[in-house]
Amino acid sequence: MSRPRSAGSVFWGLILITTGMVLLLKNIGYEIPIWSGIARYWPVLLIVWGVVKLVDYARWKKAGQPGPLFGAGEVILLIIVILSGTALTAAANMSPDFGAFFNLANIDLFDLTGNSYPFSQHLEKEVPAGATIEIINRYGNVEVTPADTNQITVEVAKTIIAENEAEAVRLEKDFTYDIVEENGRYRVISNFNRDQNNFRGRRFKTSLTLKVPKSASVSINNRNGSIEVSGLDGEQHIRNAFGGVTLKSISKGVDIDSKNGEVVVEAIGGATSITNEFGNVSAKDINGNLELRNRNGSVSVDQVKGDAKVTASFGEATIADVTGSLEVDGRNASVDALRVEKDVKVKDRFHWVKLGDVKGSIDVENENGNIEVRFSQPPKNNVQLTSKFSDITVVLPAASAFSIDARTRYSNISSDFSELNSTRDQDRESLVGRVGTGGPEIRINNHAGNIHIEK
Repeated sequence: MSRPRSAGSVFWGLILITTGMVLLLKNIGYEIPIWSGIARYWPVLLIVWGVVKLVDYARWKKAGQPGPLFGAGEVILLIIVILSGTALTAAANMSPDFGAFFNLANIDLFDLTGNSYPFSQHLEKEVPAGATIEIINRYGNVEVTPADTNQITVEVAKTIIAENEAEAVRLEKDFTYDIVEENGRYRVISNFNRDQNNFRGRRFKTSLTLKVPKSASVSINNRNGSIEVSGLDGEQHIRNAFGGVTLKSISKGVDIDSKNGEVVVEAIGGATSITNEFGNVSAKDINGNLELRNRNGSVSVDQVKGDAKVTASFGEATIADVTGSLEVDGRNASVDALRVEKDVKVKDRFHWVKLGDVKGSIDVENENGNIEVRFSQPPKNNVQLTSKFSDITVVLPAASAFSIDARTRYSNISSDFSELNSTRDQDRESLVGRVGTGGPEIRINNHAGNIHIEK
């Protein structure tokens, strides 16, 4: 009796078909972050492969010929897949810009075989002072600065990739930008745009330099290029895929949704919202509330005149000088926060949390990462710290007054305050007492980690 045919050939055939479809969609202009997707989701390949092998094994066993689950060649391939996937994930976590090493994913055949020919176009249009302006670009940079007049001016630097100059000239004539008014809204847009027609490919690349009325509200939708906006008074809305985003000296609020690039905002006069992946984020001098969501990159926040809410993973979150409250939701992200005027709430996993000079209440929940809270002045609000498999340290001025209820299991408690003495009951140790008169309540609950109360 012959052995049933393995389903593995069908599995690898489907892998080839899927890979080809993804690359084809990428080449014709769809926004598919190939390398970042592989870095994040490559274990799915192992899961599906494992299911296929289990199905094979069940079929072979039923046929009376179970044999080995993996052949020698498959074992080698499995090791290669695991090592390669792990290396990509590690590279993404350590260097959010690692995708820049794979720029071939953003280049089509003409980038390799064609020639580049530069062209330019100038546009200008009178608009109301507080106009709403939308800018759409695909492959190139966008820079926006204030104009001295109520006018939009656009300098378009085009690059046409073609086999020869004659073909480039012909293509350039069919590729133009325009300023279009639609229901009181002004759009800077080209006829080469997938939202309006069926043109595809990357033979057209453009960098836009714009001047707009200072009070204008601007919306930018870009891809594969950096965005820089500065000196405007209106609200700014930014969408970008592959490139950095820089906004400085904006009098009102900003809303940024970015991927695969660094985001820098500075001197923003209103509420600020930032969503980013695979890049570092720096937010400084925010005159309003800040909501920041970042993955696979570090976060730096400084001088927020309002509340700050930060979500971070796989990076460092450094936060200082927040006049409102602070809330941090982290995973595999270290948290270091200094000088927060109101309440602080932190939830983290697999990294340390450090807080210093918080004037409001403190609530920290962490796992597999140390917690350290330091006060340069006696605390006035309650502190609650919860952790597992890590140490907790609280540093207080000698003149502090507080009550404490600290408990741990499978570990120890130490205190520099002579008024406090811990008690032990089998694998549990607790420290309950009071120092001075009045003061806040400090509650600490730890599991398999030490607790240190220091002066």
